[in-house]
Amino acid sequence: MKKNQIKNLYTNDTQIVLASSSETRQKILRKHNISFKVRPHKVDEKKLKENLSYLGPQQLVIQIAKAKAESQIQKKDDEIIIGSDQILFCKGKMISKAKNINDAKEKLEFLNNSKHNLINAVYIIRKEESIWIETSQANLFMKKMTKTDIENYVKQNKKTILKTVGGYKIEEDRMKLLTVSEGKLEDIQGFPISSFISYLKGHK
Repeated sequence: MKKNQIKNLYTNDTQIVLASSSETRQKILRKHNISFKVRPHKVDEKKLKENLSYLGPQQLVIQIAKAKAESQIQKKDDEIIIGSDQILFCKGKMISKAKNINDAKEKLEFLNNSKHNLINAVYIIRKEESIWIETSQANLFMKKMTKTDIENYVKQNKKTILKTVGGYKIEEDRMKLLTVSEGKLEDIQGFPISSFISYLKGHK
């Protein structure tokens, strides 16, 4: 299948729905000419994480991605709904998105000069049936920063730090803070596009 043919999949009777407001995931799908529409999920992530705190990291991220997809099921429509999630672990602690600038600084100080692990899940539902689940992970190291470095980073990345779990987008790492020890770019960005495209090709 040629790249420009992917956009024709499921566009007649079946619509692909991204249950996320993530700009990164939207850009990834558009880059690969995949036709979709956006309907952000209706999940209270903080509450769900608290309720599922007994689960291990991989099962936790799968269940959150599943809940996001399920929150956008519309029984009258034939839709493929994509739910996705990414969690970050550092020093045995799960790090969530920063609530404000001060919280972002604290999280960056915690990640400072440390290894961390990004765990991702994509969960796809069609007609209330789970049809595809994919997990991936990446390991990174954030180099040592002074408090001045952190202040400068926050000033330069005010939008990014409140939208991502690590406070960064690796493709915008102008300060060269990150070293990847394991994982591909798509694993860090939180969407396994190569596997997703292979799935679409197999279900043309």
